[in-house]
Formats: sequence, structure tokens, C-alpha cells
Amino acid sequence: MTAGTFTFKSHDGEEIFTYEWFPKNTVLKGIVHITHGLSEHAGRYANFAAELNSSGYAVYAHDQRGHGKTAKNTDNLVHIGEGGWNSMQKDLLLLIDIIKSNHSDLPFFLFGHSMGSFILRNILQNNPPEVNGVILSGTGFYERIALNAGILLAKSMVKRKGGQKRSYYINKITFRAFNANIPNPRTFFDWISRDEKVVADFYNDPLCRINCSNNLFLELFKGLKTIEHPKNIEKISKNIPIFLVSGDNDPVGHWGKDVPELANLYKSIGVKEVRYKLYPGARHEIINEINKAEVIRDIIDWMNSIA
Repeated sequence: MTAGTFTFKSHDGEEIFTYEWFPKNTVLKGIVHITHGLSEHAGRYANFAAELNSSGYAVYAHDQRGHGKTAKNTDNLVHIGEGGWNSMQKDLLLLIDIIKSNHSDLPFFLFGHSMGSFILRNILQNNPPEVNGVILSGTGFYERIALNAGILLAKSMVKRKGGQKRSYYINKITFRAFNANIPNPRTFFDWISRDEKVVADFYNDPLCRINCSNNLFLELFKGLKTIEHPKNIEKISKNIPIFLVSGDNDPVGHWGKDVPELANLYKSIGVKEVRYKLYPGARHEIINEINKAEVIRDIIDWMNSIA
């Protein structure tokens, strides 16, 4: 595989850092864009990209604003300003247009993990791009009452401490139960994978596991509330195939409960093709799990069936 990077200027002048991975000596079968999750970065998806490359797919992934090399400095890591949730969507839509301008004749797939899956769900409701399919990894539902409480708390913290201040308190109460189903967890982050090396690498990565800013939490909670409003759920594109993948021990998906419910909800409102697969025992980062070969093979097979 050949790897490269570039930046592009978004709607507000923000420079968005982007990775690209291409297979060597292979006729391209399609394009996959990856939207990463909260408090991580796109560089962590190089191994996944290599597997996709081996099946003929070129891969792009950008560091979302407030993350990775787009953040540019430590003060900006895991922080977005007012309107940042909508700006994240605009960043992605602009990048999709850039990629498609170079590969207009190839099947195009979107992969979103965790927060990235919520970004994709929001885009599918409001500004669905012309793509062949969407893979949602590590997604879930959140109770409206919990989101309202989170919004009130985050607003209070923004007012009292400032929007850019990192919130240890909100971070703790948001993620404190995520290890609940794991006997004797070694770290606060054991919930991401059964693979101890993945957890260790995440823990030791200076661009990961950083407490989010008050304003990022506020934007995230407001974004989730928007996505899950019944009127907005009804607006989702009905013609773009969706494949949901999750571990049944993923706390973001409420330990296997949310993904089947979301798949059935999408089917009930008329989405033409919806599939899901739960992987027994697997945790949050399904493509970094001990059964990752099975998961990635399922994703590639699904894309091949559409492409």
C-alpha cells in the first residue's frame, strides 16, 4: 500500500488534515472514507485501511476538527467551538466532494465509528451524499432525558468554567459505567477492545484519551438529541444501504441492545436495505477486536455485494 496525507480548507478556513491509503498494482474496486470517533484520530485506522486496500479499496480518513493533527496544538485537542457539530458535518461533505471529483466512476462507501457514526447518521438525515453504502460501527441510542441533563450540565460548565476548559467531571460521569460488564478491568479504557495491545496503544497515544472540553460535550449532546428526534429519524435517506456492526459487549450500543433496535427502526420507516451484525463478546472498537479479521471480512463482503 502507498500512504499519503494532505490538507484541505473547510468552509470557515479551518485546515483539515487528511490521510489517504492506496493499494499497489491493483485496479481500484471502490473508495472508502472513514470518520473516526471521539478523542482519537484517523491515523489509528491505518491497519484497517491496509485490509481494505488488499481487497481493492482506496481509503481516505480525516482528523475531525478538534482531533489529531487538525487540532494543531494540545490546547485545541478534543475541543470544538460553538456550531462545531455542524462544522464537522460540513467538513465531511466537502471532503466527500473532493474525493469524488478524483474518483467519480467508482463505488463510494462511508464508514463511521462511534461519534463518527453519529455524524454520518446526521448527514443521512439532512444532506445525504451520493454514496453506495454506509457502515455504522459502534453506534447507539441515548435517552432524551439523559441528553437533556447532559446539555444542561454542559451549558452550566461552559458558563462557569469556559467552553475550552477540559471537563474531568463530565468525562467521568459520561464514561464511568463503560467498564461495567468487564471483570477486573486493568484500565479506564478496557471497554474499547479485548485486545490488550489495542488498549495499551490507545492509552499511550498522546492524541487519544484526552478529557473533552465543555463545549465539545455541549455540541455532542445537542447533536445526539437532534439525531434522535423522531421527526429527524424519519428524514433519513431511504435509498442508501446501511450496514451496522457492533460488539454485544459495547457500552455505546448498550451492550447489544441498541443496534438491532436501530436497524428495525430504519426498516420500519422505509430504508430499503438495512443489515446488522452483533459479534459475541466484542467491545467498542469492533475493527480492533481479537476477531477483527472476521469483522473486516464481513464489511468487505457487504461492500462487494453492492459494488
